[in-house]
Amino acid sequence: MNKILIIASILFIVACSATSKYFDMAEKFEKLNDYESAAKNYIKVYEIEKGNKEAIAGATRNVQNILDSKLLKFDNYFEKKNKIQSYLESKEIDELINDYKNYKINLNIASEYFEKFDFVKKLLADEFYNKGIDAYNLKKWKKAKQYFDKANEVIPGFKDSKKLANQTSNYKNNEKAEKYYVSAIENYNKERFKDAYEYAKQSLYAVPNYKDANKLLKQSQELSQSTFAIVNIKSKSSNKKITDKFYSKLTKMAKNYSSPFINVLNHKDLQGYLVETIPNYFSKNDAKIIGNAAGIDGIVLVEINKLRVNKGKEKRTSKKAYERYYVKNSKGRNTLKGKKVTYYIIENAAEYSISGNYRIIESGTGKVILQDTFSEKFQDKIKYAKYNGDWNQLTSIDLNQKPLNQLFSTVLSSETIQKNLFKERNRFYSEESVVDNLLDPISNKISKRVCRYYHNL
Repeated sequence: MNKILIIASILFIVACSATSKYFDMAEKFEKLNDYESAAKNYIKVYEIEKGNKEAIAGATRNVQNILDSKLLKFDNYFEKKNKIQSYLESKEIDELINDYKNYKINLNIASEYFEKFDFVKKLLADEFYNKGIDAYNLKKWKKAKQYFDKANEVIPGFKDSKKLANQTSNYKNNEKAEKYYVSAIENYNKERFKDAYEYAKQSLYAVPNYKDANKLLKQSQELSQSTFAIVNIKSKSSNKKITDKFYSKLTKMAKNYSSPFINVLNHKDLQGYLVETIPNYFSKNDAKIIGNAAGIDGIVLVEINKLRVNKGKEKRTSKKAYERYYVKNSKGRNTLKGKKVTYYIIENAAEYSISGNYRIIESGTGKVILQDTFSEKFQDKIKYAKYNGDWNQLTSIDLNQKPLNQLFSTVLSSETIQKNLFKERNRFYSEESVVDNLLDPISNKISKRVCRYYHNL
């Protein structure tokens, strides 16, 4: 108890000492007419002793002196009709009042001053706003934004100054958007729709949703777009798997090469344009009639004349592994077991060759507007793994030989073991990869040339 009394006494002495210090400093500054420093020191006394009336009186007296000085300056600027200085002085007075309003300081200021403050703000905001409008009409975007920002600073939300400031914030982009938009209109009227599309796109890039550039973009694309279909490939070969893969690659690459001005359809897409069922394979006359009925520009016919596959002698190497399976034990629980099985590593060499032709048939007229031949050969060694069961159940571990406490850790790591042991089944050198190397160059060449033809129309 005595310790608490001693500490409390010490704190009281320190507080009294600080209060006396700040009082002395406040009186000293007041005598020197440094009212701001005096007020701050009186406030420090008040913060130590909340009920100190002398401190509040001293702070009020000095803040009032500061206020009176500022009001005299305001009156002087107001009489001279200096709007900017009047506004700046009124702003400082507002800040002064706000700085001391939490300290129970009652300042004397005539109500007519607040009316004058509002009058000056309205006058100045109007001036900035009107200058902003003038600059806006002259397309001087940077100046316009500066004036609208100033009007909004003097009176937040003044008229539509904030909205107009936002509109002019990207003044350079507005100029670009307008320039490209005008070019888009000019090219559209001259029926240069691809150029109109590109200019409309640039306009929207500069300013999203600029005027009706979106509508112009869409219309230009529709009027400049060419649509063609690549129908099923005819083949004299019985190897349907390779033919189907060739068609899949060809249509996929053509769609990758397409642009806003090119629309690529496959056989199935084309059927969606028509009510009647279309044939699996097209003649030249079919292309003429069906293309016209579908309202597209042309149909691409591809035909394989020769497809040869020559394979060397096959080498088979057997590999042993274990296939996982579950059996129920005497308690009705599933127990993991392993069945010994055989899979094979198959190795040989293969050579593939293909040749044929392709044509673009113009819809309606049946005219051949582009035609060419293709030929490709590819050979490589083949190596892959073959297993008639489920690869995902194979492991190199004999599960039947492992104790139960080690069994589960083996199973958990079996996927990693399979990846290392059976990496051949990823078929890095499979027959499929050889076919890919044969078909990719041809598919790329045909699709690229056909798309380029329609793009240059």
